[in-house]
Amino acid sequence: MINKPNNKKIKSIFLVGSQPINPLINSYFSGLDIISSEADYFTKRILNDNNVNFTYLIHPSTDKENIQLDFDNQSSFNELTKVELDTGLYIIDRPGQTVLYRCIYEALPFVLIYNDNWKSFFTPKFLQLLELLESKGLLFWYSQKYDFLKNITCYNDGKIFNKYLFTEIRNFLERG
Repeated sequence: MINKPNNKKIKSIFLVGSQPINPLINSYFSGLDIISSEADYFTKRILNDNNVNFTYLIHPSTDKENIQLDFDNQSSFNELTKVELDTGLYIIDRPGQTVLYRCIYEALPFVLIYNDNWKSFFTPKFLQLLELLESKGLLFWYSQKYDFLKNITCYNDGKIFNKYLFTEIRNFLERG
């Protein structure tokens, strides 16, 4: 569903969980095993070490036995109310997650945190998208972790997520 963009005041921060790696996904996306292990380590460390209050969103294909037990607050997209969905900031810590497009087209605020070294795994078009996101303050590299933390803290303190960001990103994606 495509939602009309609106300015959003952030009330919650969510770390988007990823799909468990399997041979099919790994064969489709070169380097995903490396990316996943680095993302798991970095994101947990930066959020937990800096006392960021967030909820871990469990990926729908994750078996109950494989749920990350080292997060205090856990939920899933299906359990969130419409208000919670609309007022959350979604942290996406690895590529290949369709939730990025859900955020863009359902007008759900998001921010990406990626390792600078992953660029070699990405296509030129995806790199162009990342450049746009970075120019809009929606992508941070591991080398910018303090700027990332400052950014999510500002949103947590009442900064408004500007609706025009959604429009600009949609326009880029739809130009092909």
